[in-house]
Amino acid sequence: MARSRNSEIIISLSPSPARRHLGTGMVVVLGIVLLYTAADVRQASLLAPLVLGGLGAGSLLMAWKMHASTRLDLHLREDGVYSSDGVLVAELRNIKQVERGMFAFKPSNGFTIVLKTSMSRAWHPGLWWRFGRRVGVGGVTPQAQGKIMAERLEIMLQDPN
Repeated sequence: MARSRNSEIIISLSPSPARRHLGTGMVVVLGIVLLYTAADVRQASLLAPLVLGGLGAGSLLMAWKMHASTRLDLHLREDGVYSSDGVLVAELRNIKQVERGMFAFKPSNGFTIVLKTSMSRAWHPGLWWRFGRRVGVGGVTPQAQGKIMAERLEIMLQDPN
């Protein structure tokens, strides 16, 4: 669903370049270590190198997806939260509440949006994910920006106008 053309950006949440590269780099290193270990395993079983090789390849694939998805920003608009490429993350009228407490299940430096009705699954590692009625926002984003976006979203949910 595309965003409405006349709704202005209220707040943007942009990934931190340092965290973006550090996070992606750590996943790449994990993939390389797993592939190296798979190539170096000397056991009678063929299963260990296959499992380690699969995990290593999966880690490298995840690093690529994370690097691609963290090029985008998240925008809070009057009618909901959107990705900078126009993808609807959560529509404002479908948001039940925002969870951002210490014990809330949320991404690092972020918050969780609880929806009234479920939406399709989506996963953009390091930026946001959506599973059922929950949307996690954050990861490689600055904590201050995430806090400001969550607070503004809470205010928008309380204000009927």
